[in-house]
Amino acid sequence: MKTSQIIDLADAVVEDFSETNESARTTDFDGDITYNRSFFKDFTSFYGRMVALSDLIEHDVARVSFLENETSVMFAIASAMREFFGSYHVWKARQRLHGDLEENQVRLGQQEVEEIESLISQMRTALRTSQWLDEKHKQRLLARLEALQREIHKVQSDFDVALAGLVETGAVIGEFGEKAQPFADFMERIVGVFNKKKEDPLQLPAPPKKLPPPS
Repeated sequence: MKTSQIIDLADAVVEDFSETNESARTTDFDGDITYNRSFFKDFTSFYGRMVALSDLIEHDVARVSFLENETSVMFAIASAMREFFGSYHVWKARQRLHGDLEENQVRLGQQEVEEIESLISQMRTALRTSQWLDEKHKQRLLARLEALQREIHKVQSDFDVALAGLVETGAVIGEFGEKAQPFADFMERIVGVFNKKKEDPLQLPAPPKKLPPPS
């Protein structure tokens, strides 16, 4: 199957499930979430479509036990779909980068290297001192920054590798909404430095559509 066909199918799943999930769930005055079981068949259908697509984008599917009651299964499917959304967003962005870049190698000058290093340092400090990120997410993002820093010190930096790392970072940060805006700003500035060396500037894609968190 062509990449464009996979993207069309996955985009439809993301859009359609987001709307169905919104219609199926209700929140009471105490903040407790419940699901309308009349949407159960729709949820199972979306799960099947997601499993088929996951093989194509190399996503490790969160398995759902259908031996539980319908409401529990619906919660499990919604959680599995959230994980799929994140993986698909990263995969799609990487495909776009591969398709858009005819020449991936960028020769950065000393001024650009120093500018990016300064931004990485600021972002690293902000990550380490953040109160809303758990340790697992912190370490994952710090590792991405380390990889980016190694890349910019090469004689010719791989623009594709650098932006793919930023895209994945953006996917993680996108889960935290407005709290993560300073980090999104740092990433946009880093991309801006790379884009000075490119004839056709690229932009980071928008964060993946976010499903409400489980209760």
